[in-house]
Amino acid sequence: MVTRCVCFDVSFARMKELIDARGLQSPEELRACIQFGEKCKLCAPFVERIFESGETEFEITFITDK
Repeated sequence: MVTRCVCFDVSFARMKELIDARGLQSPEELRACIQFGEKCKLCAPFVERIFESGETEFEITFITDK
């Protein structure tokens, strides 16, 4: 389960709180409020999904060849 930006140790739940409290509309607006997604950038697609779905926890699935 992915629940945070690991590089900056900020949870997606905290990001969602800021999104809701400030009426933010995009990751760019969120980035002006809190630091995330500037190092490895692996959290970027999850942050997009927060805006799309409101979810703050994401399952990771792997596709394997059998």
